[in-house]
Amino acid sequence: HSGHDPSGHDHSGHDHSGHDHSHSHDRYPEQKFTDLMKTIRDDNHEKFNEILADPDADINELQSEWPFSALLYTFALKKYQFTEELIKQRVDVNTETKGVTPLKLALITIEDEALRFRLVTMLVKGGAEVGSDDREAYKALMQSGGNGDADTTDEL
Repeated sequence: HSGHDPSGHDHSGHDHSGHDHSHSHDRYPEQKFTDLMKTIRDDNHEKFNEILADPDADINELQSEWPFSALLYTFALKKYQFTEELIKQRVDVNTETKGVTPLKLALITIEDEALRFRLVTMLVKGGAEVGSDDREAYKALMQSGGNGDADTTDEL
């Protein structure tokens, strides 16, 4: 092994162009993401809007591994601009993965209360059902109207 010769270190041991790369995704199977999810992950708004505009595109398509839809994925990434766009596109708001719905994620995972209020309201207007275990959080949020954080929830 030539050691310091830069040409000798030609990645031939671990070629990044093919083999090595395809293996690094074993834990995180990228290829199972739908095209829509990839645009969300990459913040590719242009392509995202293209897919939404395509009448043949299935925006409710499930990523097969977990499985979850693009709508749920936007919550995982906290990319709520995409969430709103999907809801406006009449995405399936009652999609569910192991009992987790977009509404539940909106109630639990959105830290900004005004944003949480807005998205929860959009989901419900879009037809999301408030599950029995989400009812209390939903009611509290509706009472506060998205700006009553200080004296109601902080003590919990």
